[in-house]
Amino acid sequence: MRTQVATLFVAGLIAISVAFASDAPKTQVLPVGVPAPRLRALKLDGQPIPLWNALRGKVVIVGFWATWCSPCVAAFPKFNALVARYSSQEVEFFSITYEPANAVNGFVQKHPLLTTIAVDDDFSGFRAYNAWGIPVAYIFDRHGKLAGVMHPDELSSDIIDAVLDGRTPYVKPATPWSDPQGAEKYFKSLQKEMKDSVTAR
Repeated sequence: MRTQVATLFVAGLIAISVAFASDAPKTQVLPVGVPAPRLRALKLDGQPIPLWNALRGKVVIVGFWATWCSPCVAAFPKFNALVARYSSQEVEFFSITYEPANAVNGFVQKHPLLTTIAVDDDFSGFRAYNAWGIPVAYIFDRHGKLAGVMHPDELSSDIIDAVLDGRTPYVKPATPWSDPQGAEKYFKSLQKEMKDSVTAR
């Protein structure tokens, strides 16, 4: 039921944003070249993900997603293939959600995802990255500078190889969500529903 409601909500927001595009608040994706915003999130085992200083020298891909988001789940095979391809190279993959670890653990048992999954419980990462239009992926170079923001469909080995080689690839930029406040309010309501469901068991 939640999936149907979520899908209808997203479809409704898209329709509204198209109808009132001229009145929508102007939001921007992060510009290429900016330092990686701070990301505080806990892995599913409760341990924090590495700080950016610890990731220096590596190319880092950060994706934002949720279990109810069918395009997010559809991107799992691509991420899994890329994780396998770059397993012996200096590339790290993180998948960030706001959903409770208990719920995510159960979900990825049925829908495996080989990236490092982490929970941004307070939405600070979603805000810092303006990552409301999920799924969205960010690729950072070896110096922690942003090389591109894209829909996961656009992420490829060619792009990762370019960043590994120190080049700035052409990336079709993601479209930022036009109503971050509305998206955050909705995501928080879903988060609360999931937490309440876990507590009630």
